Amino acid sequence: MKRAIVIILVILLVAGGGAGGLMMMGIIPNPFNPTPQGGPMSGADKAAAELAAKNKFQPPTAGLDLVKLDDMIVPVILDGQVNRRVFIIARLRVNAPGNVTTVQSKLRPFQSAVLSDLIPFFQKYYVSNDAVDAVMVKERLTATAHKIFGEMVPEVLLVNVFEQVSPHQR
Repeated sequence: MKRAIVIILVILLVAGGGAGGLMMMGIIPNPFNPTPQGGPMSGADKAAAELAAKNKFQPPTAGLDLVKLDDMIVPVILDGQVNRRVFIIARLRVNAPGNVTTVQSKLRPFQSAVLSDLIPFFQKYYVSNDAVDAVMVKERLTATAHKIFGEMVPEVLLVNVFEQVSPHQR
């Protein structure tokens, strides 16, 4: 009797797996998920299909031309002491492959301009704020990039921005 039950269970398992496989391959119709037969579409269905086609992901045709910046550490000086440090890891997006060498040759002046901008800014910013704002940092970096590089660098891509409170401040 036990053998008969086991044999019946094995047959049901194999038959169910075979039927499921045939449904997945489309050989037999799936009774649990019937597909429409291609009749006339209603207005809402047409609008949904057009919206889905419009919003379909378009993969990029070419890679971005990025220039890696050295990691920057901006000290935040309050009351004559380094209160915390803001670490910035970023990339410059270059608009044309021919401009990469020009941008790379001006990296030092760019980093110097960033530090000259962010050190006094963070001294005022951390008087009333307690955490770094990544969006604000990106906006300031992009503005500085426009001053140094012009239209060669349309944006600065942030990889990571974080702060470290000095040990004597904890």
